[in-house]
Amino acid sequence: MEEQQLTPEATEPEAEPTIEPAAPEAAAAAPAPDWRTALDTAPIDEVSKHPRFAGLLGERLQRERERIAQEAAETARRQADEEREADLLRLLEENDETLSTQYPKAKEALLERRRQREELDVQRRVGESYRDFSLRIGQAYASLPEWEEVVGKYRPALEEAINSKTTDAEQIQAFTITAADLVARVRADRQIQARIDDEVAKAKEAVRQEMAAERMGGTAAPDMRRPGGLPSASRRVAEMPEDEFDQWWQAHRAGT
Repeated sequence: MEEQQLTPEATEPEAEPTIEPAAPEAAAAAPAPDWRTALDTAPIDEVSKHPRFAGLLGERLQRERERIAQEAAETARRQADEEREADLLRLLEENDETLSTQYPKAKEALLERRRQREELDVQRRVGESYRDFSLRIGQAYASLPEWEEVVGKYRPALEEAINSKTTDAEQIQAFTITAADLVARVRADRQIQARIDDEVAKAKEAVRQEMAAERMGGTAAPDMRRPGGLPSASRRVAEMPEDEFDQWWQAHRAGT
């Protein structure tokens, strides 16, 4: 029996482990760009070409064109109405006799038209006068030193006085009377408060002087004995700082 020789199988060499390079640390997040700075520094041509800017600008321009066109149409319509009214009035003046004899109803309509136009013109002038008068009254009250306090405290009273009336004349009258009363009230309150503050200051000073006099009158000679208690009330009051004296004064007034 032939011996079989065992030959070792060829084995591939073990592959050396590969070491992946470490991922670089994430760079610190860059600060978000400031769009205000970018707009300030960007060329005007580039900014105007940007779609968003161009869209906004175009939208605003379109609205402005529409507004101008609407105002122009309104002006043209008003001018046409005025010219037509002038033609009718001229017709009335130049053909008064003919209209009276042949077209009395037409003349009556033209006269009514002229009356309405004159009435509207008078109303317009009166309205302008009222607005100018109201503005001047408001400016006069605004120049008073008490007006800011009046508006801050009594605005509802002013608004109620105005809203309770219907015509411009009544509103101006109500506002003027109410505003005058409120200014007088604020002025009187300030004067009363000033007198009260002055009397309180005088009373405080009198108390201080009285306490100081009591203290000076009661210390004929130095006392060498050990203190036997708290200093007298007059001494404490005379030596109080201003804020502490104010507290004592309020408590004293409340006690009396």
